[in-house]
Amino acid sequence: MGQLQKPLVVVLGEHGSYNYTYRDAAEHCNAVVECRANDVESDALLGRASLVFLGPSGLGYAQRKRPVYQGVVLVRHNGEGDQREYKKFGVNELWTGPSVEVLESLVRKYTAPRARILFVEDEEASRGLVQAVLGDSYDLVEFDNALAAKPAIPSVHMAISDVEQQGAPLGVELLRCARRIYDETQLPFVLMSGDERYEVSAKEALFLAKPFNPFGLKALVAGRVPQHLKPAQDL
Repeated sequence: MGQLQKPLVVVLGEHGSYNYTYRDAAEHCNAVVECRANDVESDALLGRASLVFLGPSGLGYAQRKRPVYQGVVLVRHNGEGDQREYKKFGVNELWTGPSVEVLESLVRKYTAPRARILFVEDEEASRGLVQAVLGDSYDLVEFDNALAAKPAIPSVHMAISDVEQQGAPLGVELLRCARRIYDETQLPFVLMSGDERYEVSAKEALFLAKPFNPFGLKALVAGRVPQHLKPAQDL
């Protein structure tokens, strides 16, 4: 039986000195990296890529038709810029001066064979229920503390968090951190609580009252993860 093919990451139009950083990030995620100065005569390569990082001279690729599963991230190394400006560039995300850790998180997200869901819960019973409902269809990135979960935000397609941990509304703080990076279309977010005081605007997050219906949670998640990563039974 042959070996599974590693996912492909293409770095397009980047300064040569930065290519080693992308290689390090991708290799930590067991992905293959190819670096190209431009997209001329690179159609076949680009068509196979799970993720394309665009450097300063690669922005033209963002306007091209590309596979639905392909992530395209524009990287700038200086200047002012809000990650949420991505829409006007035709890319999935825009980052200014991302760290190696952020690049690695992006590679993990866009090369994942299943949707990655950040799940924060400190109650064992509730954690076990969500694991039973979602664990067979999605990759749960689990934490029992929202503060510790913050660095994982760029690596996931969706987030679910209990509001209160250790007697404090840390889930709300995690939501605020996420919204400083992503809007609700980039990162759907679900807050869970038995206290309706924490219900938030639908623009910021969905609110799931505890105790919740497991099948309702499953349907909610299936309706918000990327189409190409939906479990077969939900298509």
